[in-house]
Amino acid sequence: MKTLRQIYFVAWALLLSIFAILAAPKLWQNLRTGHVVSPSPTASIDSLLGSVLEIREPSAHLTEAAARISSSQRTVFISQRDDAQCDFVYSAICYLSWPRKIDKVELAPNESIPQFDAATFVCGIDAAAPQTQSIGPHLKLHIPSSSP
Repeated sequence: MKTLRQIYFVAWALLLSIFAILAAPKLWQNLRTGHVVSPSPTASIDSLLGSVLEIREPSAHLTEAAARISSSQRTVFISQRDDAQCDFVYSAICYLSWPRKIDKVELAPNESIPQFDAATFVCGIDAAAPQTQSIGPHLKLHIPSSSP
């Protein structure tokens, strides 16, 4: 019984050693170059959204954008159908702007962007409209001037 326990501890020590030897160079490189995400309440969503939207601190940008939309203003999110990255962005915007309800419109490949009397997020589609704010290269926000 004692021998089995020793084998168990030796096996785990060996696995930990192998992991440390393989991971240490990459960890050291990331620490030296500053590629390690600093802990914060939004670190995980920022690291995921940052790579999709190609901006730094995306949760701060999205929270700020949602704050500019009146609480009585309807909000719509428009993207291409079956676009997984924009689906993730939509979910993140819904999460960050809770309890606001955000409607989602998915367009077919050649379908044009409909006009809404609503604050409109457009993801992954070129949308040139007056008073459109860019939130990175893949997301635009249009707030109609008639909004309260």
